[in-house]
Amino acid sequence: MAGTTAATSATSSSLAKIACYRFDVAIVESLIKLVDPAQAREREEERRTQREQPKREHAGDPPRFACRICGHASEDKSYCPECLADTMQPVRER
Repeated sequence: MAGTTAATSATSSSLAKIACYRFDVAIVESLIKLVDPAQAREREEERRTQREQPKREHAGDPPRFACRICGHASEDKSYCPECLADTMQPVRER
């Protein structure tokens, strides 16, 4: 029971630190808007462009898997259609 209490207090402590950090950042951002509105607009524009950029996928070939029993190769890692078992493992690319 003591381990659960320690884990809970550690989690709540880290959440409090995150909330405090966000609060501090919000205060700083508000002050920047008051002191230098042009810089604040530039920062907001940079953040907006970063948020709106599409996430790029890895441009490589899809991973290949082979059955460790019969050697059947496929892109499906769930099960081998030949053995009807969960025996697929990743194939190392050379």
